[in-house]
Amino acid sequence: MIINDKKTRENTVDKRNANKRVGFYLILIVLMTAVLATACGRQNEQAEPSVQAEASQQAESAAPSAEADPAASTETASEASGGEARSYTHEFGTTEVSGAPERIVGVYLDDFLLALGVKPLTQTMYGTRPLPYLQDQIGDLPAISTSSINLELILQEKPELILLAYPAYAQEGRYEQFAKIAPTYVFSGEDGWKDTLKKVADVIGRPEQAEAWLNEYEDKTAKARESLKQAIGDETVMFIRFTRAERIQIYGGPSNFSADVLYGDLGLQPSKLIKEFAWGEDNSAPLISAEMIPDFDADHIFITYDKPGEDDAKEFQNHPLWKNVPAVQKGNLHEVEMFHWMNDGPIANSTKVDDVLKALLK
Repeated sequence: MIINDKKTRENTVDKRNANKRVGFYLILIVLMTAVLATACGRQNEQAEPSVQAEASQQAESAAPSAEADPAASTETASEASGGEARSYTHEFGTTEVSGAPERIVGVYLDDFLLALGVKPLTQTMYGTRPLPYLQDQIGDLPAISTSSINLELILQEKPELILLAYPAYAQEGRYEQFAKIAPTYVFSGEDGWKDTLKKVADVIGRPEQAEAWLNEYEDKTAKARESLKQAIGDETVMFIRFTRAERIQIYGGPSNFSADVLYGDLGLQPSKLIKEFAWGEDNSAPLISAEMIPDFDADHIFITYDKPGEDDAKEFQNHPLWKNVPAVQKGNLHEVEMFHWMNDGPIANSTKVDDVLKALLK
């Protein structure tokens, strides 16, 4: 009986151990299933690549200790540049900037940054063409096209601050991508160039440079007004832009790229045609056809061609109707370069003044 009891106890123990082993294996199977499910889930998440996700991941890896958090990036910049953080509210949020950042990307704000003594990290392209009037200062910089902004290139430049000239550059989720690279401020694109210059200067911590530049510009235009008054008196001027055969425009006023300089800063007189046909906030750059050439009544005509080498531009240049225009007969048709005449930055406008003085002070 003792032997039988012992065997019974042994059988009972064996059964208990077997049950434990089965339970252990069941638990192990459940855990392995959970691990595999989690791994598959992560693989599915990573299997949906997108430009936004890729840019975000690159930004995270490129921002030491900031982990793609715009606020953390601003704190890092604050430590580097010193000074208390300044907050700037814009359409896409609030941006904090400290001190006077040196490493700045300014999309279509190259002109403004250079006027303030800051060489940006990149240069802006107009489509596929650089801005020729700035090439002596930024021709060696990597290029960004406004038609397709290269986030990876910006990331590689490691900016402390990103400035965008127009809200369109930040739409459709792009602002968040920029902000993960560096603190990003978006301008409204609605202010005049002088107010924009002051705002850029404020954001980058250089307000004194803006005041100095504007004072120099005022001195320059005041002297130019006096010289022009003595040279041409009340003779009239007009400005024409030829984009293509079906898009020829007279730029009148009171305010646009050319009018602000010609009729505002330099105090020149618009012709009768300009006042009657191209004056007013809603009609300052009307379209015309080549048949209107005989009506060009200004004493001096400034004209620019988007692509002067194109056949339709050459055809317009050589149009027989030009020979009867008084300004042409007197040698007062002045061709100017499109890029700075169709830009509204401080350097562009200062260069326009130079063009006018060169043409009219004979």
